[in-house]
Amino acid sequence: MDNVKIEALVRGKIDNLAFGGEGILRHQNLVIFVPFAAPEDVVSCRLVKIKKNYAEASIEEVLEKSPFRREPACKYFGICGGCQLQHLKYEEQLKVKQQWIKDAFQRIGKCENVNVLKVIPSKNEYVYRRHVSLTIKNLKKSCVAGYVGANPKTFVEVDECPIFIQRQDPLLKDLQAFVHSFEMEDDSAKVTILKDGNDKYILHFHFKHLPKNSRSIMQNVSNYKNFAALTLSSPRSTLTSGKKINTLEFEGLFFDFSSDVFMQNNPEQSINIYRKILSIAKESAPKKILDLYCGIGISSLILAKTGFSVTGIEYNGQSIKMANLNARKNNISNVKFIEGSVEDILEKEEIPDFVIINPPREGLDPKVIDLLKLKLPEKIVYISCMPSTLARDINLLGKENYTIDECQPYDMFPQTTHVETLVTLRKINR
Repeated sequence: MDNVKIEALVRGKIDNLAFGGEGILRHQNLVIFVPFAAPEDVVSCRLVKIKKNYAEASIEEVLEKSPFRREPACKYFGICGGCQLQHLKYEEQLKVKQQWIKDAFQRIGKCENVNVLKVIPSKNEYVYRRHVSLTIKNLKKSCVAGYVGANPKTFVEVDECPIFIQRQDPLLKDLQAFVHSFEMEDDSAKVTILKDGNDKYILHFHFKHLPKNSRSIMQNVSNYKNFAALTLSSPRSTLTSGKKINTLEFEGLFFDFSSDVFMQNNPEQSINIYRKILSIAKESAPKKILDLYCGIGISSLILAKTGFSVTGIEYNGQSIKMANLNARKNNISNVKFIEGSVEDILEKEEIPDFVIINPPREGLDPKVIDLLKLKLPEKIVYISCMPSTLARDINLLGKENYTIDECQPYDMFPQTTHVETLVTLRKINR
């Protein structure tokens, strides 16, 4: 391959986007991945890494702009690692995500004929996130807050984040002023920020060791009127001021949650998924439902409210505690929540004919797949945030055992490469 060496300039047209958001450029039988490119861009790019079968490059210049391009809304786009697709028109983002799911089923799931439906768009392209997590860096003279950069070795100090808050919102400027005086022993820490539903924010800082001036930090929070609650926590101690529990309403039910538990980040889109699960359950009319990785019990309780008998399993003890509190809060008794790893509990628990699966990004433990294959429930509703592990797990469950009734993606995270997919599996009865 002539002229293919580090620092060489390569000119070409971007075919499409790989999962992860990099543009694909083909040059002398070499696939070159180009971040922040758009399909049909003609670019001049500089090679930064060369492997046997592929290379990586950075854009030097966009020579001909793609019709799918637009101006990013965030001034940090391209250096911050949070968003990868702000430069694409929203309609194109949805098409790209649909294609990624199709590709995952073909390459990993070995399924050629899956009808992947159009991605259901988010109600809001921006300011949709319910919570964010930032890194706090100790720069010795002061501390600053920001995100990991597009280059993971870098750090980007930020004072705005349009997928989380309006540009005029002073939250992140206030955060920078607030953390400036932290006397941290550690090099870094984390802060989770949740919207409280009343135009204020709940802040939870996670340290290895609490700052030396923790007491004065707790006193200083009163100077920030948009901070509704503050928690400083380490493995050894926790300080809290204000009400750190938040409440959301779904389908007439009220759910408490906090920064200690996992929560979906786009409430307007989440409700569409819960309604879809409920619709599938009503159509199937099972006697019992098993809800694996149930979190704080939202899907379990929505189903139980309708009359189904539901058992939810979740490894996070705080989530299970909140699920039980939410059951009592909503006066729902035909539901049971079990704390523990799904693979361990599933060995002891009855597996009914209707199972909901909503695992983390890494997908299902092989033991869970084996246990499901032993029972082969009539219907499985699998919700996944990672197309590759979704396709892998469905392939492992077996084409001889299940057929895909529906594959419906939802855009939970506009401007990013993340996509949520709901697949309905029906047992093949012979």
